[in-house]
Amino acid sequence: MITQFTFFHCGASILNSNTILTAAHCLVNENLSPYDSLQVVVGRHRTAGSSGEQVVDIRSQILHENYTGSVTLGSDIAILKLASEIRFTTNVRPICIPSATEPFQVIAGTKCIATGWGAVSANDIYPQNLRQVRLLIGDFATCKEVYARDETPADLIDTQFCAGFQGKGGADTCQVS
Repeated sequence: MITQFTFFHCGASILNSNTILTAAHCLVNENLSPYDSLQVVVGRHRTAGSSGEQVVDIRSQILHENYTGSVTLGSDIAILKLASEIRFTTNVRPICIPSATEPFQVIAGTKCIATGWGAVSANDIYPQNLRQVRLLIGDFATCKEVYARDETPADLIDTQFCAGFQGKGGADTCQVS
């Protein structure tokens, strides 16, 4: 997780012992001080803190060159380089990354897990524990149609994918409505 002045700010994933992957919109915000006020916390599973957590300063950030400030237009991705290395433990591990020699495919029906600290229902307070949800990768064409019909239409692009349960909803890492 990324914190600012000890408050939760955004989620992130560990790529290796000194590199973090997060959303660019987490780093570009008119209400956010420069990233030197941000820190990365790994190993935390409760908002009050967890034994074995590590707090690491950020050395530099790299936003995707095509990020436009919109979370719906793609390229909402950033890399954080850490000032010191993360120690891997039973509860602190990097994410799995596909091989560079094999093309990565997102296949509809594949099971995935998403984690987050977001509110679990509209107007809800944030949970005390890191939550996870098991989802299915959705069919891109179907998802694109559904988003186009939504109250606030979004045009999905080919670098995005959908996950959830068609027609059911309710399973997400952050409730936004």
